[in-house]
Amino acid sequence: MDIAVTTELAIFSVQDGALRVLLETGATDGLPKAPFPGDADLDRFAAALLSRLTGFDGVYIEQLYSFGRRSQNTAMTGVTVAYFALIPPAVSSTVRSGLYWQPLNENWHLPNEQREVLELATQRLRDKLGYSSIALPLMPEEFTLGHLQEVYEIIGGEALDKRNFRKRILSLAYVEETGRQRRNGSHRPAMLYRARNPGRVEILR
Repeated sequence: MDIAVTTELAIFSVQDGALRVLLETGATDGLPKAPFPGDADLDRFAAALLSRLTGFDGVYIEQLYSFGRRSQNTAMTGVTVAYFALIPPAVSSTVRSGLYWQPLNENWHLPNEQREVLELATQRLRDKLGYSSIALPLMPEEFTLGHLQEVYEIIGGEALDKRNFRKRILSLAYVEETGRQRRNGSHRPAMLYRARNPGRVEILR
């Protein structure tokens, strides 16, 4: 029996102080997906699908898990290969028509199978905060450490000590100074940083 394979994407961005996921409008709104043609490389196909959705190449994407889908009589009906991707602010506004960003905590209307994918993707993202530079693909090209801490707090769901956060981030050498500063209102100018290796997620060793 032929088994249908579907590629499904959980695409995240941080906007307006919230972690959001990209949904596709249709008969039932849900995560973007497409049937896998079978004669292509899975990862390349997922990256190409992401590029069509966002209009941008080079967005971070990672294979998440493969889900076997079964009918009520437990017969295998298909396989979903799920990925999660992280979109920086400059890209999040370029998504094609028929897609929209939804705050993560407002997505419980999704079908159960897609909710499972989204929950696993969210947990993977949160887990990797502790041992990788996974937050950097969500940042603009230049950012302050305060902005980076805000993104960490949004993803992790808890407040972080400013001094300890700065000390940890700088010790890991994920970021580097740009030599420029940004002033926010009457506050002291804040140093701008950038990812040392943009487009990569580095694992803490």
